[in-house]
Amino acid sequence: MEISGKGAVFNQHANMGWFVEIIQPGFFETANMDECACLFNHDPNIILARKKSGTLALEIDQAGLSYRAVLPESRKDVYEAIQRGDVYQSSFAFTVRKAKWVQVLPSDLTNVFPEIEIQRLTYGGKIDLRILEEADKVYDVSPVVYPAYAGASVSAYSESKLKEERSAFLSEARNEESYYTMIYQHRLRIIEAIERGAYL
Repeated sequence: MEISGKGAVFNQHANMGWFVEIIQPGFFETANMDECACLFNHDPNIILARKKSGTLALEIDQAGLSYRAVLPESRKDVYEAIQRGDVYQSSFAFTVRKAKWVQVLPSDLTNVFPEIEIQRLTYGGKIDLRILEEADKVYDVSPVVYPAYAGASVSAYSESKLKEERSAFLSEARNEESYYTMIYQHRLRIIEAIERGAYL
């Protein structure tokens, strides 16, 4: 049972209740992630995987922090909830080494949040924005029911589903004149890498 997801996303505004937060690219370059765990809803009593044991893999890419976890047999309930789509988002627990605060106008977030959220965030006519620049430590990445960052996702997959996807792709591709184009070859390499467990 394996799951993969995006634990954190760069350049996305998150409503933290009384302020807005955003993670800058490069935030995780300073992070200590050696003891990072994969938990369910940040609950240390529901451990899904751990980096130290080799059951959790982390990768920083252009979009944010990605993770892949191999779940224990005892957590079939969590896997099923993700597979069914009941749980489809993620979050992460961390400490910050460097951040800065700025104030923005409500109009700056017009296309980011609904008007009612903007009104609740407004203090003295401006909104506090926390920009996360450098991480100190990442404690966990977690499939969650209610995340702070809407773009943080999680999905479940199995070897059989991957083989079905690959088979369907090959069948479709063989009927296309562009089978040997770079796009199709790239898709095939990604699917093969996932099957080998080399792609996060």
